[in-house]
Amino acid sequence: MATVEDDGGRWGDRERGHGGRGGDRELGHGGRGGDSRSGLDRRGDDRARGRGGGRPPTGHAAAGSGVPQVATPSRLPSEGPGATSMVQTESPEPRHAGDAQYEDANIEIMKKRVQELELKNAELQQKLEVAQAQLKEWNKYTNSDPFIDKQLRKCHDVFLCLNESGYQKLSDLLADPKSKLTMDVKVHGMEVIKELKQFEKDLPIYIPKGVRVTRKEDKKFRRMTTVAKHILLGIIEDIYRLHRLELTLNGKFTLDDFYWTHLKKVKLDPALKFAVCQRERNGMINDFHQIYQIIIEMLSFHDRDLIIPDDLQSLLDLLNSDDPVKHNEIIRYNMSLLSEIGKKNHFITLYDRLQQQIREDNAKGVPEEEKISEKVLRFISNRFIKTKIDQEPWSSQAKKNSYVGTVYEFRRSNMGTALKDPIDLLIVWRNAISHILESSIEDGEQLFKDEDLVNMLESAIPGVLNELQKAMSEAGLLELPHLIRAMRM
Repeated sequence: MATVEDDGGRWGDRERGHGGRGGDRELGHGGRGGDSRSGLDRRGDDRARGRGGGRPPTGHAAAGSGVPQVATPSRLPSEGPGATSMVQTESPEPRHAGDAQYEDANIEIMKKRVQELELKNAELQQKLEVAQAQLKEWNKYTNSDPFIDKQLRKCHDVFLCLNESGYQKLSDLLADPKSKLTMDVKVHGMEVIKELKQFEKDLPIYIPKGVRVTRKEDKKFRRMTTVAKHILLGIIEDIYRLHRLELTLNGKFTLDDFYWTHLKKVKLDPALKFAVCQRERNGMINDFHQIYQIIIEMLSFHDRDLIIPDDLQSLLDLLNSDDPVKHNEIIRYNMSLLSEIGKKNHFITLYDRLQQQIREDNAKGVPEEEKISEKVLRFISNRFIKTKIDQEPWSSQAKKNSYVGTVYEFRRSNMGTALKDPIDLLIVWRNAISHILESSIEDGEQLFKDEDLVNMLESAIPGVLNELQKAMSEAGLLELPHLIRAMRM
């Protein structure tokens, strides 16, 4: 039998191979094995010489290729029922032992990721539905006037937001006994004679009936609480911001229209957007007068029968004046709404600004009646110097406090005469602010704080701080940036 070679003899003796498979099985296997090895050798030579190598090998010939082959027994139709033959078939790509585990881990990660995305999508969908519902509800409070609606959007935080939580009506907050608007504070250096009553709780001794026993105590001074300042400032600021945007409520709001949020902000009921109209002077005046009425109502909760503090009374007088609009800046940034340290610093700034104006007027040689500084001093004079018959002079008032009286006497001795000019009053206050705190150090510790000092001055000569602010405003010397800084102290 002749040997047939195909492409470099890769196939060996095909007839002998078939004969071996049909007859002698050992001969058939031997022929295939030998030819397969010789074919691999020749294929390697072909690759070295650059020849292609033909079609891929099958059977045992591909054993060295690294790709395992699977031989399955089968019968050829011509070989009868007893004959079998090994037919070579190609297997799929090989799989490593860790491939199945790696793919399973990836699938689990992907499943978890899908679940996370589904939850996130559900959450976003819920937020979208809530936002759509809020927008629908919000549209109920949209003003029909395009200009008003545009301006309201610039001050949306003045009104209560529909999605805001933790708020309550301001009237409910004020009903709490802890929300009193006024309080009594002790004034150092101002003593009063108090007659002790029989069986007084804080007295360790028994007082027989008919016997008069007295003792000296520090005077109590009534002033606004911190909560009161915060609430009043919030109410005034809401209305003030509407006025700045050329809007007004024309006085059509009450105490029940204000809310107190968990962020300690005072906000208006959103339903009031329907009552907003374009700004007119009469509408602004009505707004300020309505704030006055609301404050009086607030005082009725716990302070009905108590004396209104002097600084609060000064603010009420501005709100209830014939034309509070011309005082809108000092209503918004009123001295009475500042903290004690803010009051002290604000007074120093006003005093320094007045002294600067006096120097400028003197340098220009302006006639006395035309000096800007004289407008301020005339205002102070009319309030404290040219007093009514039943009004006590400010010099006598200053002496009622031992600390303020000492500063007054030091100034009087340096001048060699009684202090009558309005500038002397302001100088005494300025010196008291500086020297009382400086001289109140005992054993290395300061006896008084800023609030103690302000209480001394305001209880001795009430109204100086507020009247100076008002005088500087009417003279055009009040600077808004400084007011804003003072309000933040």
